[in-house]
Amino acid sequence: MVALSNPAAAVLSPHQMAALDLVYGAMEELTQRQQEVLRMSFGLGEDGPLTEHQIAEQLKISQQGVHDLKMRAIKAIQKRVQLNSVVTKTIKNKDKE
Repeated sequence: MVALSNPAAAVLSPHQMAALDLVYGAMEELTQRQQEVLRMSFGLGEDGPLTEHQIAEQLKISQQGVHDLKMRAIKAIQKRVQLNSVVTKTIKNKDKE
């Protein structure tokens, strides 16, 4: 669950909180490096969002490497969110029967 100490948590609806929980849960399945790149790219840590160039310099990898890690991580999260959506719809449909 998203930490309530997160300033954004105070202004999110329950639906938004659930979506954010799903994304953070999906992030736990990523490699450590993918998580790090996403946190830096989207400002999920102490610092604000960084460019791929800035991330590459900090991690001592190429910009293309940063881009590839970020794209693979985003695709993995999208896949997990879509799977969750399918499972949720299936459960709701079974409950209606």
